[in-house]
Amino acid sequence: MNKVIRAGKILFICCVLALFAAQGLYAQEGGKNSIKIGAAVSLSGKYAREGEYTLKGYQAWQQWINDQGGVFVKDLNKKLKIELVWYDDQGDKETGMKLYEKLATGDKVDLAFGPYSSSITYAITPVLDKHKIFNLDTEGMSEHIFKRNLKYVVSTVPSTKVYCDSVLDAAKTLGIKKIAFLYAKQEWPMDNTSAAKEKAKALGMEIVYDQAFPLDAVDYTSMLADIKNAAPDALIGGAYFPQAVAIRKQMKEIGLNVKLLALYSGPLMADWVEALGPDANGVMAPSTWTSGYARQLQKKGVISYGPSYDEFLSVIDKAFKLKEENLDPRVPCGFNAGLVLQKIIEEAGTLNSEKLREAANVVNGKIMTFYGEYKIVPETGESLSRCVALQWQNGVTETIEPEEYSTAKPVVMQDAK
Repeated sequence: MNKVIRAGKILFICCVLALFAAQGLYAQEGGKNSIKIGAAVSLSGKYAREGEYTLKGYQAWQQWINDQGGVFVKDLNKKLKIELVWYDDQGDKETGMKLYEKLATGDKVDLAFGPYSSSITYAITPVLDKHKIFNLDTEGMSEHIFKRNLKYVVSTVPSTKVYCDSVLDAAKTLGIKKIAFLYAKQEWPMDNTSAAKEKAKALGMEIVYDQAFPLDAVDYTSMLADIKNAAPDALIGGAYFPQAVAIRKQMKEIGLNVKLLALYSGPLMADWVEALGPDANGVMAPSTWTSGYARQLQKKGVISYGPSYDEFLSVIDKAFKLKEENLDPRVPCGFNAGLVLQKIIEEAGTLNSEKLREAANVVNGKIMTFYGEYKIVPETGESLSRCVALQWQNGVTETIEPEEYSTAKPVVMQDAK
């Protein structure tokens, strides 16, 4: 009998302890006052400029939403402010992997934003998946990221599968028949070019030259001479800012003239004109976003979530003294990632990664921000959002595709023969 009584007391004590533990956990969650979001971006190294702008986008959204009291989480019945924990990955994927491991295990972040570049995003997303941390891919465009059955990542930036479509639509408008491709031997430019070649063929265009170059190349004259001999109507190239500037200068030096020159992503930089002067004009670039596109979305009244474009400009001016005329597209890209994450949290009503991933599918195709539409492949999280094409005309960028949101029509290069 005494043994039964003792067993009953032990069972009672265990139940009381379990109840206190549950209450403690509830109190701990109920006392949560912020959402901790981790990110590692390139603030030094080969992607330093791009990484800096991406981080500014994250920070601007953080400031905007915190000024409104934070993001509402239904399970807690209150708004939580955003705490952003960030590091410099130095443009190195091994460093990036270590930093996201640190964010997961050391900083114990709730959620994560991605780094800049496809190669680093490819490397770090399995780390976040291992730790079951829901994350937004904001600058990793490679379709290969989403071919590995990752469970907790969704993208807010268009895939390489569609990145050059807008430029090729402009090429079709200009009657381009023969194309040369010249691109850096690096994952992102190669993926873009591979998809672009398929699109060009589908449009009935002939590929007369196809060559990759080392990322550290500085002299392109021999390749450009070969392109000149191939006599294309258009040259489409995967080149970051330094390579793109060098290619444009060396084209002029050897007298290589084409009707259409499109480079990704060098001409997206605000100082493209400063580097090239009048020779900057006529050059096209695919882009995930342009200010002209955002203005057209605002003008047509199709923005359904988040601030208007003018309100966004006020936020970044207040935060960083950034003006529309020198706005790099990675800033709105980072801000948009925050908006999408905000909507997903509101839909899920929780910070549970499983529920957040489900909510990401629920809001799929239902958000139009000043940046564009959030649209993904439900099974993989890969983005289905469309890209735009810009062209430098008279020292400013004009949006030339998609036509329904364009600010100008595409024109041939000024030195085309």
